[in-house]
This record gives sequence, C-alpha cells and structure tokens, in this order.
Amino acid sequence: MVKKSVKASIYLKRKFKELVFNIHIQDPKSNHNLFDLIISPEHDQLNKPNNISTLLALHNINFDFNKKKMNVINFIIGGSNKYFKFNEDTQKKIINDLEFLSKNSLINVIPSRRTPFQFIKKLAMIKNHNLKLFTDLFDPISYGSLLSVSNLQIVTWDSISMISEAISSETGTFLYEFEEESCPKRYQLFHHMVKQKGFLKNFSRDMKPYTTSMVTYNSELKSKILNKIKSNLWFKNSVS
Repeated sequence: MVKKSVKASIYLKRKFKELVFNIHIQDPKSNHNLFDLIISPEHDQLNKPNNISTLLALHNINFDFNKKKMNVINFIIGGSNKYFKFNEDTQKKIINDLEFLSKNSLINVIPSRRTPFQFIKKLAMIKNHNLKLFTDLFDPISYGSLLSVSNLQIVTWDSISMISEAISSETGTFLYEFEEESCPKRYQLFHHMVKQKGFLKNFSRDMKPYTTSMVTYNSELKSKILNKIKSNLWFKNSVS
C-alpha cells in the first residue's frame, strides 16, 4: 500500500505540477525532492528541507480525556516481525507478569494483528477473572475508548506506533522489554527520546500510575505542519 501511494503521488505531481501539493507520511524511500512535504519519525533522522520530524508516530485514534481513569491496566501486545520472534520464553515472561499484576488489578490484554495466533490461544485459556482478553479491537473508536479509561498502559517495545498511541492517551505508559539482543538501534533511539521527554518509563512490577500532557507537543506539531503548507501554497495562484 505504501509503495503504491508513493508511485501515485509522484505520478500526480509530475502530471499536474503546481496544481498538486503532495504530502507523504514516513520516509518514502524514493526521491525526496518529488514531495512537497514529508512527515517522518525523528528516529529515522531524515534531514531534508521538505521534511518535518515527529517524535511520535501519527495515528487516527480519538481519546475521551473526560473519562474517569479506573483501576485498570492495559497490557498492549505487539507481535513477531523481522526483529522480534515472540518466542516461547517471551510468551512465558508475559504470562507470568500478567498473572502477577492481576493479583491486585484488572488487566485488559490487548493483542495486535501481529500477535502470534498460538500465543493468543494460550492467553484465552488462562482462567483468571481479573484478565480480560480483547481479540477484535481493531477500530480506532473502540481502541481509543479502552485506552482512555485505564490508569496505566504497558506496551511491548516492538511497536513504535502502539507506543505512540498509548502515550497520546495521556495515561502513564510503561515499556515492556524482551528479546533485548534483537532490538534495532533506531528502536532504541526512539525509546530513549520518548523517555527523555518524560512520556515513557520502563516496566517494573512495582510501577506507579502517572499522567502526561500532550497539549504542547500536539500544538507545536500542528503549527509546524500548517505553517509549512501555508508557506508553499504558491500553487493556488496557478489555479485561478
């Protein structure tokens, strides 16, 4: 899908020239000069004049910040990719921590589309009234609602997008590490930068809830993007 959108954007830009202002999210892995604006993650270190870097990944999740935070923990689980295998040891580690945390808290277990199916089956077989497994939570409204009511989030460190979404809920987010030898440097750079901003903490069994505010971050990012677009609206004159 990303490759197709890059090709389509370049084609339209070449065909209509000044009549098109094309924006691409993330590094297009192509000729960067063929885009008016690129919005890429800061940890990708894309130093281009037409690029705006974001600390967190962009998302389409809506949160209800007026919902009262309850004594609930969201444990958000990623899945295997070219870096992380989610092997048996990792699965046992997660289950052990879930069972420990559920002694004193209600836990929403939220797997992703990448979470190994056999692991989800193991989670479903756990007999624990304090563990609730969500296996079909893939729409932004339901996901945002669930992230809005917890008093802390735990996220496995294999997904930059899921970490970004959890942080954006303004509920304290804790990073769950595993298979440490496989973590790529750009992931480590992202984790380090968000921790420096105070948006993320390391997971521990005695973690305490905390809150963050994304108002300043969101406002500054919005202004940067809108100013970049407004400063390049030269194509409007060509339309009239």
